[in-house]
Amino acid sequence: MRDTLVEPIVPKAHIVGARYSVHITPREWRWVVIIAGALVLLAFTPLVWVALRGTPGWQFMGTLHNYLDGATYFSKMMLGFEGEWLVTFQHTPETHGGAFIQVVYPLLGHAARLIGVPLTVMFHVARMFAALFMYIALYQLGAAIWQRKRTRFLFFGLVTVGSGFGWFLAPTLQITTFPDFPLLPEAFPFYSTLMNVHFPLTLALMALLASLFIQVLRPGGDDDPVVERYWGLAGLISVALALLYPQALVPFGAALAAYLGSIWWKDRRIHPRLLTWMLAVVLPALPLAAYYTMVVMYNPWMSEWNRQNVTEAPSPLVMA
Repeated sequence: MRDTLVEPIVPKAHIVGARYSVHITPREWRWVVIIAGALVLLAFTPLVWVALRGTPGWQFMGTLHNYLDGATYFSKMMLGFEGEWLVTFQHTPETHGGAFIQVVYPLLGHAARLIGVPLTVMFHVARMFAALFMYIALYQLGAAIWQRKRTRFLFFGLVTVGSGFGWFLAPTLQITTFPDFPLLPEAFPFYSTLMNVHFPLTLALMALLASLFIQVLRPGGDDDPVVERYWGLAGLISVALALLYPQALVPFGAALAAYLGSIWWKDRRIHPRLLTWMLAVVLPALPLAAYYTMVVMYNPWMSEWNRQNVTEAPSPLVMA
């Protein structure tokens, strides 16, 4: 009697379970929290120095880095402290209509009033928690990309303090115009924590959204029912980004559209699952995008503010 080799049938659930899923050990999280805490303390060192040294003859306005924009953050927080939600410009005596923009700062003002703390304290406490959240989200992104712990920590170190070396070259070369030093703090995590609340929050949400889409687009992702439950989370992150830093959604949405277009070009058909995930990001932000457009078009003061609020992009060669 001849033996017959029969190929075992592996359940589909087993195949799904065998694919890479993000797992971060408690030991990893402990190290991430320790490193993140150290970076936050480093970012707050200038404030500690000011507190210990004192400012005789000077009035400390509440922030050291980017103090011009910092004054506008405090004015928006003061509006919230007074019960307002619409932002008006406090540096002009002209009466003008407000707008629902940069809502995080009026929100912090409302929170400061309810808790009973000074606006300066609320601002810097929010900075601290935003920075911690950003560092945790960045490590989550690294874990979504790589399995090896050493590679994850290498990525974490590079992306937090090694992204761009202007912070080192500027004082070394005695220059003040290196692109990643004075111009683009929102592009570099550690430097963003020195500036305000919404830069690190934006980077955190972008990292979470990217890590989510890595899971969605990874081979086998369409067979994972757990991943498919998170399209609602993608929509919530999209709304949060539209409130915090709406221009961050433009390159992300463009990348998704380009990817979907490339898949269509290859297969000559639209994949409903990929289209659903793309719409989960794009559609929730559309009402806010329409609102911002109307504000800029029909509110002359906001239109002028938008015209002045431009940061020139540095040369790609310099950034490289």
